[in-house]
Amino acid sequence: LPPQDTLNLWCPLEPTFPDPLSMPDFLPRLLAQCILLEGARAEGSCISGTIRVLNLAYEKRVSVRYTWDSWATQREARASYAAPAGRDRDHADRFAFRLPLPVPLPPGVSLEFALCYLVGGKEFWDNNQGRNYCLRPPPSVEEEDEPPSPTRDCCETGWIHFI
Repeated sequence: LPPQDTLNLWCPLEPTFPDPLSMPDFLPRLLAQCILLEGARAEGSCISGTIRVLNLAYEKRVSVRYTWDSWATQREARASYAAPAGRDRDHADRFAFRLPLPVPLPPGVSLEFALCYLVGGKEFWDNNQGRNYCLRPPPSVEEEDEPPSPTRDCCETGWIHFI
């Protein structure tokens, strides 16, 4: 590939929310919601991350619902069991996920996602308190003259943990 095409294949994405594990309400939110993002990061050609869920039953399904086009279309990726996490009343499990980046990454594109935990016939969600989790190119990568898009305004607050 010519050098300019190589640059178009990779564009770093940054979270628009702070580190979940550093938030003082991490444990209370986990106990209330039963599922919570631990962290996410851009890693080569994908976004990878971890999720913490309360261990309510042995059989469980953890997934990530995501979009690259402001929910005009959506996809779902299943998370895989990674390790136990937490002790005592917050006995929890950790799951890991990977979301592929579109190649080439269109200019100004943002990733929005929410987490789903299905256990014992019940469904629990973590959608960053109604704002969805969002990663987008840093301002220096976006064009200055480009008008704001709905994906840019989707999630100005929240958190992320780089692992």
